[in-house]
Amino acid sequence: MSSPAIQDFNQKFAQSPELQQKIGEVESVPQMLALLQAWDCTLTGPELIVLAQQAYQTWLASLDLTVRPFFVEAHENKTINKAIETCHTPQDVVLLAKTHGFQLSERELKAAADAAAKVEGFSFEKIWFKGLGLLD
Repeated sequence: MSSPAIQDFNQKFAQSPELQQKIGEVESVPQMLALLQAWDCTLTGPELIVLAQQAYQTWLASLDLTVRPFFVEAHENKTINKAIETCHTPQDVVLLAKTHGFQLSERELKAAADAAAKVEGFSFEKIWFKGLGLLD
């Protein structure tokens, strides 16, 4: 069962197209925290992590089986996880994947970005793909 703060956030999110739009425009964690505060959402850090993990799992499950292993490894392997944060272009990500033995095309990366865009609510994946220029 979700905490009352998560339930409150989910209710506000479901009932407010404006909040949905604003969350879709978030580009950083501090911006997300400021938005939550402005909407009187009292999520704690751990609760935001729960929401982010739920979004990640939903996104991961929607990925094509050919690209999923790279993103699982990037999530679990500290070296790749740290390196992926330094990627600024789709080409950087494709090269990183290749360096670690994964085949990932820019087309597949764009499909992963599109899958992230379909996940309801906030996700760190959306922020990351926006930073790569793959989502508006």
